[in-house]
Amino acid sequence: MTLDVALAPAHSRGVRRTLWLVCLPLMWGCHITQPSPIPFASWRTTLPQWSPYVVLQPNDLALAGYRDALTKLLAAQAVVGVRVPLFADGRAAQTVALAASLNLEIVGVIDDADLMSGDVVAMFDRYRSTYQQVKTFQIGNEVTTFPGMPMTIERYLDVFTRIYAHVLDRYPDVLLLTQSTFGSGTMGGSDLGATIGRLRSRVSPERVVLAVNVYTNKALNADVTEEAATFGFRIWVTETGIANPAQQVAYVMRMYPLLQMLRPERIYWYALWAGDVGNDSGYSLVTNATHPPVVPSPLFQTLTD
Repeated sequence: MTLDVALAPAHSRGVRRTLWLVCLPLMWGCHITQPSPIPFASWRTTLPQWSPYVVLQPNDLALAGYRDALTKLLAAQAVVGVRVPLFADGRAAQTVALAASLNLEIVGVIDDADLMSGDVVAMFDRYRSTYQQVKTFQIGNEVTTFPGMPMTIERYLDVFTRIYAHVLDRYPDVLLLTQSTFGSGTMGGSDLGATIGRLRSRVSPERVVLAVNVYTNKALNADVTEEAATFGFRIWVTETGIANPAQQVAYVMRMYPLLQMLRPERIYWYALWAGDVGNDSGYSLVTNATHPPVVPSPLFQTLTD
């Protein structure tokens, strides 16, 4: 970001006048260094669809690998923010602290299980106190399909509006995201429509963003039919990706332009690292996070070359 001289505050203009008077007798002896231009990121040509946001799973054993990977992405201007699942016991604190130390914008996701709490206001206060670096909180993720004890969308919206009223009264610097809608099938679109209907004219679009997870064309089409943006709401795609490293680049080239039908402000890739084994491991941008240096996926390599 550059600051035009004409927009600088008056006191800084006074400092510049003083500097000129001091330098005038010295003539050419006074030299003001110009800021170095930001290097051009090559991925902006090879993969202009990319949105510089990723999901960062909390894991203390992976902190060194995360720092390695995020530093490389930052150097390539390929990441500016992360989305971190949080827990009330503070176990995500070190991951949040790492992201904050790198000046990354952080979205913290409140654990679905804690939304079942009888006192959700006190629960939110606990999260806010535990993760003080976080200014944007997402109230759950795919809550209506939460394994074992899913919450109906109506009950979820009761919880969300209680938290919203509390945040509006007590935390003027906090932004809220609704739960991420389910990323496959049409249930996500149905939940998104119910959310719009309930929150429209009842919450400030300046304080609330609608969140969707999108992994399939069917889910995307269901979300698009709700036309959330026409009601003044901002949209963030909080998860997308493909569980095949060899197809990650092609997925970004194909799916990210389609996601623009939702007019999202940002799109988060799932995930920087989702383990080296297991069902989600193929989504990872890097492997070997617990024993760095990390091993890049083809998409990570494209972003950092």
